[in-house]
Amino acid sequence: MESATKPVASTLLKRAADQSAFDRGDVSFILICSALVLFMVPGLGFLYSGLARRKSALSLLWVVVASNAVVIFQWYFWGYSLTFSSTATNGFIGNLNHIGLRNVLNAPSPGSPLIPELLYSFYQLQFAAVTVAILMGAVAERGRVLPAMVFAFIWATIVYAPVACWAWNVNGWGFKWGVLDYAGGGPVEIGSGVGGLAYSWVLGRRAKRELINFRPHNVSLVVLGTFMLWFGWIGFNAGSAFGANLRAAVAGWNTGIAAAFSGIVWCLLDFRHNRKYTMHGVAGIIGLLFNGIFAADYIISLDEVNTAIPGGFMQRNFKQLYIQFGYVVACCAYVFVVTAVICKVMDYIPGLSLRCTDEAEIIGMDEHDIGEFVQDFVEVRRAFDAWNPPTESVEEKDAMKADIVAAGDRHGGYTDIGDGQSLSRTHSRIRTAVPSDSEKDAGAKVDVYAAGDRHGHNDLELAVPSNPQGRRSLSRGRQ
Repeated sequence: MESATKPVASTLLKRAADQSAFDRGDVSFILICSALVLFMVPGLGFLYSGLARRKSALSLLWVVVASNAVVIFQWYFWGYSLTFSSTATNGFIGNLNHIGLRNVLNAPSPGSPLIPELLYSFYQLQFAAVTVAILMGAVAERGRVLPAMVFAFIWATIVYAPVACWAWNVNGWGFKWGVLDYAGGGPVEIGSGVGGLAYSWVLGRRAKRELINFRPHNVSLVVLGTFMLWFGWIGFNAGSAFGANLRAAVAGWNTGIAAAFSGIVWCLLDFRHNRKYTMHGVAGIIGLLFNGIFAADYIISLDEVNTAIPGGFMQRNFKQLYIQFGYVVACCAYVFVVTAVICKVMDYIPGLSLRCTDEAEIIGMDEHDIGEFVQDFVEVRRAFDAWNPPTESVEEKDAMKADIVAAGDRHGGYTDIGDGQSLSRTHSRIRTAVPSDSEKDAGAKVDVYAAGDRHGHNDLELAVPSNPQGRRSLSRGRQ
């Protein structure tokens, strides 16, 4: 019995992937960093949702989360292969040698021999997903969500994959030229920022009425999303050392120092000009150029892998600065032009136009594309006679009542409007001018304002008692 099991065990051992070349601490570290980078996706959703008006807040959460699913499929199907396939030698984009992650297992990764290629592909997946999620902010309040998902797949294929290949693939032209792109200044920062600019340019500006007294609907979500991004960015930068080493520690420290110092300086400058404190962020073109100036060989070599990189301008490697500059220009030009072309072509395809209708922009993308809402403020049925001033007669009181379906209320709840006074006992107070009898017969329209709503108003159509059509769907205006 014992002799029979030995050949079986030997065969299984030979068939098992050899993991002895990898330190399990490094492997565990990159797995954790992958989870941290993934955590940035909901952080972006909260950030964008908080910055938007309430009527389009959920749609931004939706596109960020849905784009993550799209990119996971794209990366598994052919995204990783088009970016990192080492058998492609054209310098621009990979081939389909690793389609469906074929032949991706325990070989040393193309980014670092410290971790296996399967883990490397998983970590780089998070980079691609976060990049597309950042770009999705361009759809804010006027972009259709389903075409945005089609765009996400196409963009990740013919924009992100080539740009990432340039600097990170061992056969990429940027890699061979000596570009220093540690954690995605080109494919991630320029890709998402310039790509988002091109997407917004094709979409066009929001309607002027939507910009009157515009304010974020929930600053608390903005703060929450910002700190989730900061938290995840530690895994983004430290993990790019591809091992639990001192280079990762330096990257983690730099992530905290750069964010903290820039935030402090910005707040002080803002207070100087506006006597108010605010929060803002910056992206990565400056970082790439500064790599060309301040890159230090003794920091880069702390991972004990990249020991032959000469550093930047300050270490008398003068050519590094123009290498970085050329890479920045190439990334910006390619990303903007190709993104704009994708968007323009999609606009000519029936059913894939990126911009919503004017009506959808008025009522909000949550109502038009999602059918759900980030918050329901009014969803109660009450009689306000008990605390409203008495009317002259029962007939007058009945004539003044109307059923209103509040914006965001698809569940059937409604509020009875009484004599036009400000109602303080609903979740969202409403003030309305009651129509005349002739207006009621014609299906009157009145202006309704939610208390505390400083972003504009809703034009709601009342279904008054004399209207034979009963309660109808309401045309919602600015909110």
